[in-house]
Amino acid sequence: MAKGPTKQNKNLKHVLFALFEATLTIGTGIYFYVAKGKEDVGLILGLLGVYFVVNRVISHFMTEEMFKDTENKIAQISKTIDIRNDSNVDLISKTLDIYLKISEPEFAAVKDKILNDAIDKLTKLNNDKHSDELVTSEYYHWLLPILESVGRGQSIKAVSCMFSAEWDGSPEEERFINGNLDAARKGATVERIFVMKRELINSALDIDAVRKHTKEQRTTTKLQGFFADKDKIDHNLMTTIGHGFIIFNSRFALVDKFDANGKVRGVVTMKKNEITEMEEAFARLKNISQDLSSSLKIQHRHSVSGSPGKS
Repeated sequence: MAKGPTKQNKNLKHVLFALFEATLTIGTGIYFYVAKGKEDVGLILGLLGVYFVVNRVISHFMTEEMFKDTENKIAQISKTIDIRNDSNVDLISKTLDIYLKISEPEFAAVKDKILNDAIDKLTKLNNDKHSDELVTSEYYHWLLPILESVGRGQSIKAVSCMFSAEWDGSPEEERFINGNLDAARKGATVERIFVMKRELINSALDIDAVRKHTKEQRTTTKLQGFFADKDKIDHNLMTTIGHGFIIFNSRFALVDKFDANGKVRGVVTMKKNEITEMEEAFARLKNISQDLSSSLKIQHRHSVSGSPGKS
């Protein structure tokens, strides 16, 4: 592979070009001075030649030093902010700005504690690749933009355990199912396994968002839905499944956590061992599942109905 010009070569080229300019100008001056007898013109051109070579060389090295200083400053900044990634520089700038505005010495310890708490949490996030538990608003604030960014060639693998807070027709759930539909239509593979007792299948299929995952609607919605009978899942697999999860591109996941009041919560994880464990659980679960279909509806008159509830 051909190598680019070295710094020494670049400097030499600038010096040689300056000498060429000076030689041309001084030579012209000598011509006018000697051959034409125009001493004033000859002297002026000679001085201009000297000026050109000195000015070009000095300007080149001053510019080089200026760029070197700029590169050093950028290097120092990049130690604090990774300018190659999607860092929220504005947020960092605002934090620094408001910190410096609080100048009262009485608040010094307070503002330092706030920053230290934030640093501790960011350090934990960086080391553990695992968020704290997100409350409902934070859960959707993280989930919906991620879901809306999924497109062709990407994947969503989800397990829904049909809690009451799932598929409840709320505005957030509407955005959630629409995000799934959009991802599938853009070319992403969207697979969802619904885990429930078989006697709850009728009430589950009465929910429009669940029905969009059925085999009958797959051509239109592109969503791939499966049913797993909760009574046929062994304890270890059910423990791994927990309250359900959503895996994005085999890279990160949102793990569902429902509180005692049925409110949806979640934890974001990028821990490789946790992602691997969930993917293996998804594969095992899919092996004992069947296509979600309207044909699964229990037809006898006295079917037991329940109240299923997203992942």
